[in-house]
Amino acid sequence: SQPEGNGNWKKAVLLPQTCLLHALRDLVHNNQESQHLAGDCGAVDVVLSIIANAPHNESLQLEGSETLLNLIEDCAENQARAKAAGGFEMLATVAAKQPPKSQAHLALDALRAGERFASRLLATDFGRLHAEATAIADVALRGVALGQLLALASFVEDFLRRYDIKDVSEHSKTKGESIRWETLNMYQ
Repeated sequence: SQPEGNGNWKKAVLLPQTCLLHALRDLVHNNQESQHLAGDCGAVDVVLSIIANAPHNESLQLEGSETLLNLIEDCAENQARAKAAGGFEMLATVAAKQPPKSQAHLALDALRAGERFASRLLATDFGRLHAEATAIADVALRGVALGQLLALASFVEDFLRRYDIKDVSEHSKTKGESIRWETLNMYQ
């Protein structure tokens, strides 16, 4: 049975969740190491569970959306975790009740970041620096210096750690899976 009174018992039950979300949100904000550690400990699932279990509590859903945004922004592993746990559907439901540019909309955009990786890639310093090609007619004069190859590898590794990009190649054994640096091949 529920305690008598003016409904403060509901606030008391939700207060620990709100405090947890607030603390986690601040802990992982702009901190990749904390994002990874929190993700490894199940934080993405916990936040999505809180959002799912409070469909009529707007403030808890907004706090949850902001916390999820800080967990998944620029963190491919947590983006993949959120997608696997039904994050698209939950965030779309919350975002539908909110004005554009709300935390729920921003979290939904962060979850979809890997779907628009080509435009994100071209917007980077590396992408702008290498946007134009130089034609070299003589094949014998074409080549890549080791430094250029290492710079490309570093850029690709960082990009794949930031965005969850799905393998869409029809001929790939990993079609539909997230592309990871550790398993990257030239056909993805």
